[in-house]
Amino acid sequence: MSKMEYWWLLIILFLANGQWCCLGCWKEERSALLQLKANINYIGSGGFLSSWMANETSDCCRWLGVVCSNSTRRITELSITVSEKDMNDTLPLFNASLFLPFRDIRALLLPGNSFVGWADTEGFEKLKQLRKLEKLDLSGNLFNRSIFLSLSQLSSLKSLNLKDYNIGSGFERLSGLNKLEILDLSDNTLNDENVLSALGKLIITLEKPSLI
Repeated sequence: MSKMEYWWLLIILFLANGQWCCLGCWKEERSALLQLKANINYIGSGGFLSSWMANETSDCCRWLGVVCSNSTRRITELSITVSEKDMNDTLPLFNASLFLPFRDIRALLLPGNSFVGWADTEGFEKLKQLRKLEKLDLSGNLFNRSIFLSLSQLSSLKSLNLKDYNIGSGFERLSGLNKLEILDLSDNTLNDENVLSALGKLIITLEKPSLI
């Protein structure tokens, strides 16, 4: 096999597996972003997700809230914030599988999206497949305390933002996150002062919430 034939074979294999990079971003990740947009029930004509367009010539690395690696063009940071006025009347459910195509992601920022829970078997524990994920921002959503058991399996996390949750207990379940360095619990009300001491053994920075 000649060198030219070898390179053509590689190109064909890439195309056959759907891994071909589409004008700066990867096709599979671009498709995943559009699925995320649909899952959030976005109906706004402008605003944050207006740049996320089902256009084959659109480079998703240039979309608002998307950061890609300069070398691999894989998504390394994803930030999604959508106001309720840009959603339909159905509040969104978190679906972890929609984030799994972003295999190199390090930061996932989802503040204030009015998530009220997750679809069946689609909790945060699935995100443990994203082994490079270090930063997760879920501030200002509407999850209940069942979120803590799900989050406790994300052992790669170094930073977790749970600001502005009206949940009084359950935070101690996070004590098993051994790599966690920053935990933001501000604007929460804790029922037990012992929770802070249990968490403090593993956390370098803790923005102190209020206690009752």
